[in-house]
Amino acid sequence: MFLGHIFVFLYLRTTLAVNQLSDGSPSLYLPTTDNIELLNSQNIKSLVYGSKKAWFVEFYSHWCGACQRFAAHWKDLAKKTKPWHSKVINIAAINCADPKNDKICMEFNIEYYPTLRMFPPNADFQNPEHDSKLVNNRDDLESRIVEFLDQINPVPSEWPIFKDYTSKRLDTLFLDNKNAKHGFLVFEDKSSIMGKQLILDFSDRTDLVIRRTTIESNSYLMEKFKINQRKLPVVYLIFNSKGSVKKHWEFKENLVEKQIDAGLDKRMKYKILIEEFKKNKNQNEELALEEESIKNDENSLDKNIYSQYKVYMQDLESGLNMIMRFEVARTKLIAGEKIDALKKWIKTLLKYFPGRKEVMNYLTNLNIKLNSLKSNEITGDQWIQMTKQDQNNESFLPENTEWAHCKGSSPNYRGFPCSLWTLFHTLTVHQYELELSKSQPFDQNFDVTEVFEAIRLFIKYFFRCSECSENFQKRTLDYLDHLKQPRDAILYLWKCHNMANKHLAEDITADPMYPKIQFPAKNQCEKCYNGTDEFVTDEVFQYLLTFYDSKKILPIRIKSDNIVDLDFNGLDENDLKRYRDSISKKNSLKDLKIDDEIYLKTDSSSKMPLIFFILFVTFGSCYLYSSLKKTNYKLQKHIV
Repeated sequence: MFLGHIFVFLYLRTTLAVNQLSDGSPSLYLPTTDNIELLNSQNIKSLVYGSKKAWFVEFYSHWCGACQRFAAHWKDLAKKTKPWHSKVINIAAINCADPKNDKICMEFNIEYYPTLRMFPPNADFQNPEHDSKLVNNRDDLESRIVEFLDQINPVPSEWPIFKDYTSKRLDTLFLDNKNAKHGFLVFEDKSSIMGKQLILDFSDRTDLVIRRTTIESNSYLMEKFKINQRKLPVVYLIFNSKGSVKKHWEFKENLVEKQIDAGLDKRMKYKILIEEFKKNKNQNEELALEEESIKNDENSLDKNIYSQYKVYMQDLESGLNMIMRFEVARTKLIAGEKIDALKKWIKTLLKYFPGRKEVMNYLTNLNIKLNSLKSNEITGDQWIQMTKQDQNNESFLPENTEWAHCKGSSPNYRGFPCSLWTLFHTLTVHQYELELSKSQPFDQNFDVTEVFEAIRLFIKYFFRCSECSENFQKRTLDYLDHLKQPRDAILYLWKCHNMANKHLAEDITADPMYPKIQFPAKNQCEKCYNGTDEFVTDEVFQYLLTFYDSKKILPIRIKSDNIVDLDFNGLDENDLKRYRDSISKKNSLKDLKIDDEIYLKTDSSSKMPLIFFILFVTFGSCYLYSSLKKTNYKLQKHIV
C-alpha cells in the first residue's frame, strides 16, 4: 500500500464531463446551472474591478485532478450561497489552462491549482496580488466568506447589516426596511456565524429583516426574553406591527406545517423554517422556482482513431508545450531552487527526449539561453518570451496542443496528465536505450536516479496541481531505496503507474471510454503474466523497452497529408521508417520542389481534356466574331 497513492492525483478527473462553452473553450462549470460567474481575461476587469460586491474566485485548470475533485465543493458552495450573490458576493471561476487567460493568471501570480482568492468590493487592482485574500481550499469556505465580509469597511449601502443588534427596543429592527413585515432576531454565541449566514441567505429579500446578537452585545434582550444561554442559538420572530411595541415570540418548528429533516444542521433548519413561514404568510409572494433547460451536448469523439497501444509524438510535443508555456510560465519569479530544478529538467529533456531534429534544436537553444542568464533568475514573463522567440524552420516547438493517444472522450479526461505519464516513461526508457548503445554501458558514470530526480523536481516546483505535487513528494520520499540497478527507474515508474490505475479503476473520475487497466494487459503481453494475475517482472521490463522504444514512436501527423487513421496496427519497423521518410521529404524544401514538379506533370495529364475544350471555345469565338464583323460590313455597304 506504500506506493498505492503515488501519482494518483495525476489521474483525477471531474465527476461530470467538462463543459464546452460557446467559444469552444473547456470549463468545469456552467454559469446558469452552477450559479458560478465565469471569468476570463476579457471580462475580469469590467466585472470585478470596482464592483459593489465582493468576489470569491477560484483560479483552476480543467485538467487538474485536484481542481476536478474540488469542483463539486465549489458548485456546492455556489448553490448554498446563491442568495448571497445578488447583493453581497459572487462566486466565480477562471480557467488558467485556457491560453486566453494565461496573462491574467500570471498577473495574479497563480502558481498552483486550485488557488482561491477573495476580492473586496470597490477593489483597485493596481497590485492584484495584494488587493485580495488567499484562502485555503481545505477550510470551511462559508466561514471564511463570513469572516472576510465581516472585516469590510466601509460597508456598501446595498449590503445587509452584519453588526450585532445592540438596541433594547424591537422597533429599531425595521429602521432600514420599514416595509418588511417580519423580523428575525438570532441570539447566538459570539463565535457562531449562523446568524450572519442567515442574514446573507435572505439578503435578496425585502419583505423581512434578519439581525443577530450575542450575550456580550445585548444582554438586556437576552434577559428580557429569558433565553437560556446553554440552548443557543435561539431565533425570535418579531412582527412589524403598528407602534413601538412589537409582537414577538420564539420561532419554532410548530409555526410551519412542513416536516423538517432532523439530520439538518441548525442553520439549514432555520433557513427552511423561515422560507416556509414566509410562504404561508405571504401567498402572493411565493418564490418562483427557476428551472434552466440544459442542452446536453455531448462531445463526440474525434473521427480519427488512435491506438491505445502506441506512443505518439503528438502527445509528447503537446505535453512539452503545456510544460514550457503554461506550467513553468505560471511562476512569477524562477530563482533559487526553482531555477536549478528548471535547468536540470531542460538538461534532462535535451539528453533523453527522443524528439525530431527541429524540437531538439529548440531544446538546445533554450538550454543555452537558460544557462547564459546574467543573474541566476528569470521572471515568468521573461521565460514565456524565451520559449517563443527565435522559432524558425530549423528550431521550434509547436505552440498548439492536440492529443492523439491521450485524447479523452471529453476535454477533462486524459489529456495533459496522460501526456506527462507518457513523457516520464519515455524518458526513463530512452536513458536506458542510450546507455545500452555505448561500448561500455552502465559504468560508474551511469546514474539511474538522474531522470527520476528531474521529474520529481519538476513536479515539486512547476506542476500546478498543488495537491498532486504535495502528494507526489510525500509518496516518493524514499525513491532512492528503489533505484539501485540500471533498470529500476523504468520498473519503479511502471509499478507506481499500475497501482494508481488499480486505485482508480472503478472510480467515477475515470474516462468511461478508456477504462484503467493493469498495463500491459494480457492480450498485449501474454508472457508478462505467470498464468495468474501476477506479473513476470523480466518480461514486463522487456515489453516496456519495446513499447516506449524511441524508434517506434509514431511521428507527428501532418494535416495536409489527409491521413485519417494513425493506428498503424500491423506495420513493421520498415513500414514506419518509410512513412517517416515520406513525411520528412514533404517537409523538405528541396523535395517539395520535386513533388511540385511531379504534381504538375500528373495534373497536366489529367487536365488535357479541359485544355482542348478551352482552345476549342476560344477559336470558335474568334471565328464567330470575324464572321459577324464581315456580315455587318456587307450590310452597311448594301444600305449605302
